[in-house]
Amino acid sequence: MYPNRAHADWNPVLRFLLLGPITGILVGYAQVTVAVVFWVYYGQPDFYFRGRPGVEMSYLLSMIGGGFVGIIYGSVLLLLEHLTRRRIQPLIALALVIVLASGIAAVITAVEFQKHEIGWIFAQYYSAVVFGFVASFASSTRDEIGGEQSEAGQRNEVSSRK
Repeated sequence: MYPNRAHADWNPVLRFLLLGPITGILVGYAQVTVAVVFWVYYGQPDFYFRGRPGVEMSYLLSMIGGGFVGIIYGSVLLLLEHLTRRRIQPLIALALVIVLASGIAAVITAVEFQKHEIGWIFAQYYSAVVFGFVASFASSTRDEIGGEQSEAGQRNEVSSRK
C-alpha cells in the first residue's frame, strides 16, 4: 500500500491503542515511579505518600487516569495525523513521550520535595500531554498521498521524458 513505509501497515486499532491508552498508562507508571524514587531518596516523608498503600494507590490512579486521558490523546493525535498528512511513528513517539514525561516528573517532583509541599498536582500530567504532542509530531514523517498513485505517476513521468 505504502512503498517503503513499514509504519503505514500498522493496524489502525493497534496504532490507536499504542499512541493513546498504552502511552497514557506507561506515562502514569513512569511518573509515579519517578516520585517513588524521590520519596525513597528523601527517607519516605509522610507528605507525599502515606506508606506503601499510598504508593500502590498512586500507581493505580495514575495508570487508570493515564489510560483514560490516552483515549482522548490518541484520538487527537490520529485526527491531527490525518489533517496534517503526517505519519507518527508509534514506537519512537512512545519512547520520546515516556522519556520526556519522566524528565518533567523528575524536575517537578524534585522541586516539591525540596519545598516539602505538593504544588499544582496536574502540572506534570498537562506538561506530559503538551510535550507528548510536540514529540509525536517532531518524530513524524511526511505521508505521501496515495502511495501507488504517486509511484505510478513517477513511472509515467519517467517514460514520457524518454
